[in-house]
Amino acid sequence: SVAAAGAREWARFRINGFDYMALANFHGPTYLYPATVSGAVLENQRVEIPVSKATGIKAVYAGGETYLVISAYSEPPVDSDVNMTNTTTNQTYRVTLPGPEYPSVVVWLQYQAGQVTPVVVQNLTTTMTSGVQAWETQGSLFVALACDSFSLVFSAPGGGRPSFELMQTLDTAGATAVEHYMIDDIHYLAVSQPSSTILFRWDGFRFRLKPSATNLPQDFAGGNMIARGSVSVVHFDGVNSSLLPPGKTGPGSVLLGTETGLVMVKGTFQPAITGLDGPTAVVAVGVDAGELVVVASKFSAGLTTFMMGADGAFVQRQTVDCSAQGEPASGTWNGLAVSADGGYVLAVSHNSNAVASFVVRANTAQLECRYFVQDGSSQGSLTVDGIQGAQALTVSEDGQRVYVAGWRDAAVAAFTWDLGGGPCGQGLCYVDRIKSGERVISSLKTFVNESEFDQLPYNTGDFPTRFGGNQQPWSFSVVDSEAWELEGTRFLAVSTGSLVVVSVWDASNSSYRLIQEIADDPAPTALKTFIVPDRENVQWLYLAVGTTLDAAQSGTNPPPSLRVFRWNPTMMRFVLHHDVSLRLRDGSAFEAGTGNRLPSGVTVAKLDFAMVGDGYYLAAACSQAVGYNASVTGPEQARHSYLFRWNPFGTTRLADGDLGLGAGFATFQVLKERGAVDVRLIPAIRTLVVLGLAGTSASARQTSVARFDRELFNVDTGSVAGRFP
Repeated sequence: SVAAAGAREWARFRINGFDYMALANFHGPTYLYPATVSGAVLENQRVEIPVSKATGIKAVYAGGETYLVISAYSEPPVDSDVNMTNTTTNQTYRVTLPGPEYPSVVVWLQYQAGQVTPVVVQNLTTTMTSGVQAWETQGSLFVALACDSFSLVFSAPGGGRPSFELMQTLDTAGATAVEHYMIDDIHYLAVSQPSSTILFRWDGFRFRLKPSATNLPQDFAGGNMIARGSVSVVHFDGVNSSLLPPGKTGPGSVLLGTETGLVMVKGTFQPAITGLDGPTAVVAVGVDAGELVVVASKFSAGLTTFMMGADGAFVQRQTVDCSAQGEPASGTWNGLAVSADGGYVLAVSHNSNAVASFVVRANTAQLECRYFVQDGSSQGSLTVDGIQGAQALTVSEDGQRVYVAGWRDAAVAAFTWDLGGGPCGQGLCYVDRIKSGERVISSLKTFVNESEFDQLPYNTGDFPTRFGGNQQPWSFSVVDSEAWELEGTRFLAVSTGSLVVVSVWDASNSSYRLIQEIADDPAPTALKTFIVPDRENVQWLYLAVGTTLDAAQSGTNPPPSLRVFRWNPTMMRFVLHHDVSLRLRDGSAFEAGTGNRLPSGVTVAKLDFAMVGDGYYLAAACSQAVGYNASVTGPEQARHSYLFRWNPFGTTRLADGDLGLGAGFATFQVLKERGAVDVRLIPAIRTLVVLGLAGTSASARQTSVARFDRELFNVDTGSVAGRFP
């Protein structure tokens, strides 16, 4: 017997190897009890959590800590009128006071010295909430709340103390309970309401309700509506439960608590259709038994095949991949084509960076992986290139060539299709690729410190060629380049699709010689070299490297967006000096004055550097960003660009062990430019120019021009440091 005050739900969990039970009470606070191994609770050690009108409770784990999510039935506040008297004038006034609110809460169970202390870390603004579910998946936390008007789903990134944000509103009415469960690694939410019970299915981005169809009256796997009202719902996964006669339950069955009793609703969606999570391409090929339909899907491993049965309905045949030929376990396919003779299906994979051929076995209506080619693999003397992020492909009209579009490489690659024992012998033989931004170089010319380099001589042994072409192991597109001269020696840095290549000019053979590959940044874009003196007036050469966001990255933990390297003249190489933070100088992740969230990662499209007044500034034009909203799983249009100022104070320990004077760049001003693609600092007239988007239009560009005013208050630094208004 455990003391309660209108108990509604309990949760059992472990902290540091000890058992606990928490009891959600409607007419009092939530009780937290230590528990013994046998299940008994220690009432004399009860701790009270001040949550009123609790209706549900769930425990969830994040970053090695335990949290309780408690739902509360907070009715809409009702204002009340009271009389108040002014004691000075002895006059009486009628005053309206707001009614109480009881929000749902997230409670951190802080464990220290053998004691558990509950700490409320977040209020979830809800009204009339009757139930709660909480779970963790793929590094993120989710909370579902059954509310009277709409049910709500909140999400928070994992890895630290969670901060939940509203992710989705579920179209329910009068919800009284919510249940979360999984079938075949797919998440489901079942919500009880007076008129019906709704099953929502997770599609990788949000929970969806599949409209009821006459030919799938009980296909609960896709999300459905059960025409039976309920006040509670429980997923019943016991196939052979002793509680019910045999055959009365099945995978996906749910047990409903109704006004008149318990109702078991049996799931009847076996065998489940698989391989269709996010279909992106479909082709059909002829086989002996008819027509084989082949489907590629973004979130399903392998290719899935179907045939049309005699009754005109689809029949799933096969799921096939190239794991035996080296396909990664996480690989999925997203583009399809058919060879000219119909004997092969060709497919590309954006996350495996590959193209493959599957032979069609017409007599058995089966596919079999024949050849798997990845970007960077070798074919004789050639290195396959241009199919990073392979997105689509096509076969030439004569059937002799296959062309592949590499989204991440910004390239198109060409393969010959030859089954007659050619150099590859398997059909897909790499020939060449062409990339965006790539140029045929016959000469190089640049400006350093306003003095012009001599034009480099034309040399047929090295030029013309495609800089970053197939002849080098770092065979990727040229994105940006910087040139400089130190003590009469010329240097060149080039950012490619995977690293930064630093070369020195070798006059003996009139060509550049590789001296360093900077692989710290996974996808470098913009480059900028500059010289800044330290506090002892020693001049140091630095290289700033901007990055690009991968399409699969979310806002949880992106790589550094901007890194600064310092030149070591003895070692003839750059050494990491510091990563530049996108936060404000005080560490805040929110925009000063508005409270809007700043990005956690950006794609740096362009960089510029200049000395303006007495400060050294680095401007970064940002085109894409992550971290604005937890519900957005990939990069979106950037809403901010940045202006950083060099901090000469403090010290920095470099990667080579040297101690640098100065802390490096910190945020000086957040520029509210959408989707910026270029930036210029013009020191002579103290002016900043940013080329960005006009509003949210993807095509309308606007140019913003601002002149530095030293007397203005800077909200981003919290001081009269000046700004570009």
